Amino acid sequence: MKRSLLSCCLLALALLTAHPAPAADMANTLVYAGENEDTINPVLSPHQELPTIIFSGLMKFDAKGLPVPDLAKSVDYDPKTLTYTFHLRDGVKWHDGTPFSARDVVYTYTALT
Repeated sequence: MKRSLLSCCLLALALLTAHPAPAADMANTLVYAGENEDTINPVLSPHQELPTIIFSGLMKFDAKGLPVPDLAKSVDYDPKTLTYTFHLRDGVKWHDGTPFSARDVVYTYTALT
């Protein structure tokens, strides 16, 4: 009986002194829960939710659903030639520090079409 009482007291003491671990700094963390995502590659993914959150494009949509520049700082349209010219933002870099360039846009466009 004494052993059971001692065990219960020790268990109660352990539970009373336990506290949750401090929360990690989540300021720059993306937490995503979705359907069985096999890949985050926007070319290969059947779902666009995750790539839309992670990747930037030349343009994006604002809260009103209107297209606005994203990696492009501006866009010109020539109605005579039906040509769009995207002027890229300065200072954009890849995760490894490599500068973003028009070659990257051409590569991605070619991969998508």
